Amino acid sequence: MPAQVLDCFLGTHYRLQQLQKISEDLLEHVENIFKMLMHLVDIYQDVILEKASLESYLTVCLKLHEAVCRITKHLRFYEIPALSSEIICRVIGLRPPVVSEIYGPNVMPRRGLGFHAA
Repeated sequence: MPAQVLDCFLGTHYRLQQLQKISEDLLEHVENIFKMLMHLVDIYQDVILEKASLESYLTVCLKLHEAVCRITKHLRFYEIPALSSEIICRVIGLRPPVVSEIYGPNVMPRRGLGFHAA
């Protein structure tokens, strides 16, 4: 399933690249797609945490956000860039379940330096 989840992110990115702007007609559709992507992050967080996979997801999430910012022309569509940035935050905030179980939910791993309180 991991390749299929990443494909959802990539497919969304490619579709957004084809748009010139988000319109009223597309707003609800695009919003629902981003909500589904957030749901996929929640469901498949263990898969996303694999080293190569996490880097791929972060790259695609950043490209998605750039595309959303490019096509969001009106302030009334602010929810879409906000959802996009929330996806990035969720992916960045993922941490191995072992860390959470042993050290608690407010501890984040630090590369080469052990752990610190978040």
